[in-house]
Amino acid sequence: MNLLSGFIGALIATVITIIYLYISEQVRKRSEVVLDVVGHIDEFYHLIQEVVVYKDSLFKQEETMTVEEHQSMQRRINVLIKSFSIIAKVGLVYGEYSMELSKFSQLMNVLGKIPTLLRKADKDTWKNDYKKIMVEFENEIDPLKHVVQIDLLRSTNPVQIIKSNIYNLTQILKKESKNDPGDSKTWCV
Repeated sequence: MNLLSGFIGALIATVITIIYLYISEQVRKRSEVVLDVVGHIDEFYHLIQEVVVYKDSLFKQEETMTVEEHQSMQRRINVLIKSFSIIAKVGLVYGEYSMELSKFSQLMNVLGKIPTLLRKADKDTWKNDYKKIMVEFENEIDPLKHVVQIDLLRSTNPVQIIKSNIYNLTQILKKESKNDPGDSKTWCV
């Protein structure tokens, strides 16, 4: 009987250790991704604001930076828009069906509209374009940016990690149940 209780105790201790190590590793990975994502968002946000200020001063004939500086910022914005690595990091750490990935992708899509508005803007349309950009920031970008950053910070909490893993598992199971092998659309012959 002592041998059996010792074995059960060791088994329970092993399971607890595995869970602890898994959660510790998730906290570490998520913390790294949070810093990368926040840095990506902040840089993108800052560059867009700088280009808006440049365009505004250009059309008011009060240039605040050189054309070369503006072009350099535009190139960097293009890199940030087209960068998939940060989205891949979020997807790998949080899961393909995670709310964190969904919200981050949504924020990147909304931010991605602004450079298009800026490229199309000219002196005649600037007043309206500027208003559109400010409305986008006020109504969509700023609130979504705040939600994404807070959610990512909260996601490093061990309880949230467990909840997130359960949510991702249910999403995977839902998707798998839709891909039933009996369904002729999913089977290749």
